[in-house]
Amino acid sequence: LNDDQVDLYKSMCEQKQRGEPIRINILKARQAGFSTFIAAIIFCSVIFTPGQRAAIVADIAEHASNLFSKYNFFYDNLPVDIKERLVKVKSNAKELVVSHGEQTSSIRITVQGDSAGRSGTYQYLHLSECAFWDDLDSTLVSLLQTVSNDNKNSMVFFETTANGVNDYKKRWDNDYSGNTKYMPKFYPWYTNKRYVVADKDIREFRKPNWLAEIEVEYNLTPNQVAWFFDKYNEFNGDLDKLRQEFPSNPVEAFVTS
Repeated sequence: LNDDQVDLYKSMCEQKQRGEPIRINILKARQAGFSTFIAAIIFCSVIFTPGQRAAIVADIAEHASNLFSKYNFFYDNLPVDIKERLVKVKSNAKELVVSHGEQTSSIRITVQGDSAGRSGTYQYLHLSECAFWDDLDSTLVSLLQTVSNDNKNSMVFFETTANGVNDYKKRWDNDYSGNTKYMPKFYPWYTNKRYVVADKDIREFRKPNWLAEIEVEYNLTPNQVAWFFDKYNEFNGDLDKLRQEFPSNPVEAFVTS
């Protein structure tokens, strides 16, 4: 696990130790590894226990397919003796179901929309890139009702990058203010140890004022500063877009031009 994944797991343990169902809202920079980590947690929780159901709701069909491929990968790489006891009875573009004899356990992948995940009862929800959903508030009205808050073993994850000031921004502000049971977790770009330039590739450049400021504020290394400046150039100098995709703090994440 990377440091951010470890931090998320510790937050899950904190809620669990308090006897609460796991409810976490993750606002993050790009490519932090949370969707894979959450998939692994849900896979283990659902597949190895009879009668469990999970719904994973993505923003678009392509991302739904990518998420489902993670679950198939986990199942395909189980030891043979475990797969013989947990026979796959259904696996298509939308659902992975295994048999426990008289009971089954299932993981359903769907795309956001009017009917996303509504037709059932679940113990686990993963709401992926929910800031990009067409109508987050209306969808959540029924979707969140599919998981009982009385079930202390249930889990619900919001997990997304920001997408301007929209329904998700209101959701984040509400959770961040402590008005809900959801733990808000923000993960900036600079905690990801992959976001650095190797020593041999660091070149001299004139740092703009904004970059010099965050270098001091977040105690960035030269390798991190060089990486972020390279990313700034990849975004053609669009600082607002860069901050939205790779924010240093929650406020930056919601900046709009």
